[in-house]
Amino acid sequence: TTSPADARRLRGDLDAICLTALRREPDARYASGHDLAADLRRHLAGEPVDARRPSPWYRIQRFAGRHRAGVGTTAVALLAVAAGVAFYTVRLATERDRAERSAVRAERTADFLETLFAASDATGAVAPGDMTARALLDAGAAQARQELAEEPVVLAQMLATIGRAYRTAGLYAEAEPALRDAVALYDSTGEDPLGHRDALLQLANLQYRTETYDQAQRFARAALRLDSLHARPEDSERLDILNTIGLILSDTGELEDAARVLEEVVAGRRALDSEEARVDLSVNLSNLGLIHLDLGHLDRAEALFDESIALIEALRGPDHVYVAYALNSRAGVHQARGDLAAAIADQQRSIVIGEASLGPDHPFLDYARGNLADLGARRDALAR
Repeated sequence: TTSPADARRLRGDLDAICLTALRREPDARYASGHDLAADLRRHLAGEPVDARRPSPWYRIQRFAGRHRAGVGTTAVALLAVAAGVAFYTVRLATERDRAERSAVRAERTADFLETLFAASDATGAVAPGDMTARALLDAGAAQARQELAEEPVVLAQMLATIGRAYRTAGLYAEAEPALRDAVALYDSTGEDPLGHRDALLQLANLQYRTETYDQAQRFARAALRLDSLHARPEDSERLDILNTIGLILSDTGELEDAARVLEEVVAGRRALDSEEARVDLSVNLSNLGLIHLDLGHLDRAEALFDESIALIEALRGPDHVYVAYALNSRAGVHQARGDLAAAIADQQRSIVIGEASLGPDHPFLDYARGNLADLGARRDALAR
């Protein structure tokens, strides 16, 4: 990565864990997948990992990381001990407990995922990869509700993750109860506001896909409020949320407002230098192109689609699903100009990529095939 913040975050434990797993000498590597998983769980919990040499300074750093708020409060208490020893003792205990709860949730989440894959076949005869994605998600949702009922924040995290996976797979009916329950759990606990934000954004995206625009707008605005209140710059999802709001405005006919919102998103993405930001930029460019297409700005729309396609092909290759989405949209420019041959070529390529990356039954394919059928009918009518 070229992001200094990401480089700092990944330096240290994760570097050591990866290098240990890749050692040439078998005796120097982890003895089993279980040992590797255990070291990853220790990293998530902020504990010393086996892949690092256990120096006293390293152990002190890990302790401070696990109890960052408590350590900071202790320093203040030492400076002002005469003014309020009792108050700071209580505060330290509160922060320590909060840090420990976060570590326990991370451990519990890792344990749940491990048991989910292990339980995909009770006999152990079927590998998790042999299950369909739908079957694994169904099993995960049922198991999470059963096993995590007494741990509402962990359950909310798992249901939000499962709901997002359902939505990405085009299983909208299955995604909605998982995401709504995740949001309700976050509401009831008042914990993990950024997890709450992410679940609201996923629910907003789902409602947008199912054309329930009033609810989509409400959930997206609630996610934006949580992001403004609780997110640090490096944690912010403001651009993703604004992208969703822009799409909602576009579909409800507020095209000028939608264009202004998406222009802000595109400008924000261009200011970032990570590869992930450039991938997101390709999506934002395509979305902005659709708005300009609806506004009748064909040259502007085509330039945005061309940039989107070139960017994602350079980053992820010519067969990435985002290429399919942008091609499907660019076909509309060709159709508006009366160039049916170019429109059909883009639409056909979009379908080929979409079928390979999404499977034949994804809702996007139904939409793209419908577009291709309409284009073919128009071409045939002109030929007669």
